[in-house]
Amino acid sequence: MTTDRKKLAQITLPVAQYLYDHGTNSLPGAPNSVNKLLDNPSFSNAIQKGLTKYLGAK
Repeated sequence: MTTDRKKLAQITLPVAQYLYDHGTNSLPGAPNSVNKLLDNPSFSNAIQKGLTKYLGAK
């Protein structure tokens, strides 16, 4: 997993928190059902918005 803060986003779900790894486009340590959320365009776009707009990733 990358340690560059500009490429990490914390994802908080009602039951747990996961760090999004931009390099692998995954939530390491999260169950497959949670990683499948990344296939949802709205979910994926929200993560990308957070990374670029708020964390300054490119």
